[in-house]
Amino acid sequence: MSGMRRLAILGIIVGTLAFALLLGGASRSAANDESGCGGKPICVLLTDQEQASKSLGGSDHYLADSFVLSNGNLSTPSSSTLVNLVVTVTWADTGALTTTTAYRPAFSDPRCTPTSAPNTLSCTVPSSLTAGQTELYGPLIFRTATDDAAAGVTLTVHASAKEKTTPDKKGGSAPAAFVDVATFTTYEGDPDMDISQGGDGISTVLATANTGVQFSKLPVPATTARDLITITEGAITSCATGFTCLGQQVTVTAPSLAPVNLQITYTGDLPGGTKEADIVVLHTRDGDTAPTVISTACSGALFSGQPTPSSQIPCRRVSITNLPGGLKRVEVDAWDIGNGDWTWG
Repeated sequence: MSGMRRLAILGIIVGTLAFALLLGGASRSAANDESGCGGKPICVLLTDQEQASKSLGGSDHYLADSFVLSNGNLSTPSSSTLVNLVVTVTWADTGALTTTTAYRPAFSDPRCTPTSAPNTLSCTVPSSLTAGQTELYGPLIFRTATDDAAAGVTLTVHASAKEKTTPDKKGGSAPAAFVDVATFTTYEGDPDMDISQGGDGISTVLATANTGVQFSKLPVPATTARDLITITEGAITSCATGFTCLGQQVTVTAPSLAPVNLQITYTGDLPGGTKEADIVVLHTRDGDTAPTVISTACSGALFSGQPTPSSQIPCRRVSITNLPGGLKRVEVDAWDIGNGDWTWG
């Protein structure tokens, strides 16, 4: 990180921490900060989500940005008051002919609203900013691009103001100040990774691609707390002694999601004679060195939602279907608490 990015007055630092709470714990470790000042000076510190997944396959995904507007910082202190403030936000997709990333006012800071101009927000500002004063905006929530060609989205905050002065006898006017600060969020292209904001009104389903022997889904209900959530799928790195792990290992990062419902679909070979009751889920929760063995059956049908009573959790539902050629389709509907690595077998 450059020295310029580190320079911020205490109010901006406090503002950034406040936004980290707004955006969720996971967002703090997956964000970029860009800052800039102009004129007398007016300053912007913009925090974006470093990476996001596109809204493909019928499930909307979301990213969150935020910014702090201030009058001066440590490198460019201010001694005057700024008036006639104007703040707009624009965004544009890279790699696609049309920008399909779309703002979602219902989940966002109500002071920033769409204008008649395409991909443009106008943000309500205070009547003035005194020296060192800060104003926090966010979260700004966007439904990610629906065009698979989009490689990422650039968000730009434009802020302008005038210095409050008394015009001289010759009719001079207050000098103008303006600044543009931009950040770029990459749209990841890994079929075995999915990233989205979820909770606090946002309902979404994260999923790995339906390719290869296994794919996984992670439903995120709107009732959970807002956070940045990630699911990844890959080779099995370890399997507990006494178990034969099949398919792939799944890692869930969802600090505010509880309980966690991981839905796994596998198509391939099974050891001869394997029954649904034989399938267990191994969940190594964050901070644990040994997995929780989930062998208890949940009440209810496969993928029917949270079991009742919830005290059954951790539990799992399993279905095995015979396919042509001796292959099997195994569907696992696992429930547990917290983040961690999941395998099954």
